[in-house]
Amino acid sequence: MGYRSQVTMVIVGPKDKMRAELVSLKMNDAGIAEHVLDDKGLHIFEDGDDLVFYLTGDFKWYPDYIDVQAYTRVFEHFRGLYDDPDSPDAAPDKYEGAFVRIGEEDDDIETSYFGDDPYELASVQRGIYSLYDGRNAPDIRAGFSQA
Repeated sequence: MGYRSQVTMVIVGPKDKMRAELVSLKMNDAGIAEHVLDDKGLHIFEDGDDLVFYLTGDFKWYPDYIDVQAYTRVFEHFRGLYDDPDSPDAAPDKYEGAFVRIGEEDDDIETSYFGDDPYELASVQRGIYSLYDGRNAPDIRAGFSQA
C-alpha cells in the first residue's frame, strides 16, 4: 500500500477565464492533459460565476510522481496569474487556491494558499476523537458510594 496522504486542492476563478486557461494548459502540457484533466478523481464544476477545480482523496503524493508534478503545475500556474501584476487576470478577486496535504505521520502537514481569502476553500482542522465520543451509556458513579 505504501505511505498515503489525504490531499485536497481547490482552485476557484471566473468561469470563462479559468476554462480558457485550463484548455490552454491541456493543449500545451501533455502531462496535464493526461494526468490531470482526464483524472476521474478530479471534479470541475460551475458555482455561480465561478469555475471550481476540485481534487480530494487519498494519494501517494510524492514530488517525483508524474501526476503529482502535473497537478502542482496547474496550481502554480493559477498562483502565477494571481501573483503577476501585469496579467489581466491578476486582480486579487480573480483566482483563489488552496492545497492541503496531511500525511500519515502526526506532523506531516503541508499547506499552500493564494488569493484574497482562500482559507475557506480548504484548511486543516484539529480535534480529538475517542471511541467513546457520543456514547449514551448510563453513568454508574452513583453506585460507587454504596460499595
